[in-house]
Amino acid sequence: MTEWSKKNVYNSFNSMKGLCYTDSYKKIAKWFDRKGDLPPPIEVSIDPISSCNLDCYYCNSQRYIGGDEKVRKMTKQYLQDLIKKLDNWGVEGYCFGGGGESLTNMNVWTLPAYIAGLGRQSAVVTNGTIMNNTLSKELLYCRWVGFSVDASDAKTYESIHRVDKFDVVTQNILALVERRRSEGWSKCEIAFKFLVLPENYDKIHHACKFAKGLGVDDFHVRPVDLQRKDFRGTPVDFDMEVIENQFELCHAEETENFHVYTVKHKYDKEFHVKHDFDRCLASPLVVQCCTDGNVYVCVDHRMEEKYKLCSQNNIVQYWGSDKHRDLLNSIKPCEDCSRCTWSEYNKQVVEVAGKDRMCIAFP
Repeated sequence: MTEWSKKNVYNSFNSMKGLCYTDSYKKIAKWFDRKGDLPPPIEVSIDPISSCNLDCYYCNSQRYIGGDEKVRKMTKQYLQDLIKKLDNWGVEGYCFGGGGESLTNMNVWTLPAYIAGLGRQSAVVTNGTIMNNTLSKELLYCRWVGFSVDASDAKTYESIHRVDKFDVVTQNILALVERRRSEGWSKCEIAFKFLVLPENYDKIHHACKFAKGLGVDDFHVRPVDLQRKDFRGTPVDFDMEVIENQFELCHAEETENFHVYTVKHKYDKEFHVKHDFDRCLASPLVVQCCTDGNVYVCVDHRMEEKYKLCSQNNIVQYWGSDKHRDLLNSIKPCEDCSRCTWSEYNKQVVEVAGKDRMCIAFP
């Protein structure tokens, strides 16, 4: 079962992208062996608010978002100061996505242009419920914007997200697509994101056609992670024959301007979590900053005490410290983790940087 067409093999969802980070891999491997310094992360993931206007039952932030007493919000000045510090350190990309709906914090709205002015790139993952003329113009400064929709009709959408906002979301996607077309200067890629869930697994192709009609660039599908320790529910077994057929139909929808990515390589054949590596080696590629003012070593373990590295004020001082190394060495992926965002990258650090299995010195 293919994940993308041959002509689109060079895409952001292909974990072979990790081979672009070979120089960082080599330094990371040496740092683990106490033979060098840890390079700064390539990306920072920032959660600017611990709040959301939807109520998705599978949300990976459900532990720490909810009532007003839990809401934390980064100020505009704090965000700009943090980004400037990280920029001076050498961070290249800035993603606003987790911890709730980032765009409910209006202090984020001017950051894509601010980041572009620094010569860096930004991205936003959003549920798409918030949009106006100011925000649509600002989002065009992003390298990409991902709309987490997970449905192609109002009934399915409401059963998943627990609110009646499907028409609002689709109109907002259309507005951004049209704004990009009319202005003509932006190279922002717009993606329709679809998590495979019990409520929608038989409607994937319908959603793909719907996304195509909206004029987005990418239709991105991956299975939901219902095997997390914090998930308040029961994991499910999908009908994989139905899903495989849906994926094949989706790939038939591809055109020069519409790309389909049915990502599955981070899971086993039944869409269950797999761990074919035993060390957390690749997490230094990304730093996770949360609304509590702390830095976490993994984007999949936000706001978990075990994975807290330091305060955001001290990130440069603590990064690459013995504490950092000891923390990563203490992580046992098969016991501590569910889906790993960096699963393939962890293997690449060993096989490419450590063992030189690809003979890097010989193009």
